[in-house]
Amino acid sequence: MRIVESAIVRYPGRQLADGVASPSAEKEDHESMYARALNLVRTTRRASISWLQRQLNIGYKDAAHVMSLLEERGIIGPANDKGQREILIEDS
Repeated sequence: MRIVESAIVRYPGRQLADGVASPSAEKEDHESMYARALNLVRTTRRASISWLQRQLNIGYKDAAHVMSLLEERGIIGPANDKGQREILIEDS
């Protein structure tokens, strides 16, 4: 058990061998990914789950969560019938 606890401290936000990450580390990671995604969306004026996956080198689940955060916080609009999203914030 000490090995697992040591790994959690040493590698925060990483998944454990059984595939479960600690909730606080997961939230930290999502906020970090959100900040990086927000910067990308502002500068490139693009937003999609697959695009975030490629740009941030993250999995589908994390990219989908970050997209949800961007939508909840008014950065992007909901997907239209073609799956495209309007960027609601100004370039900075």
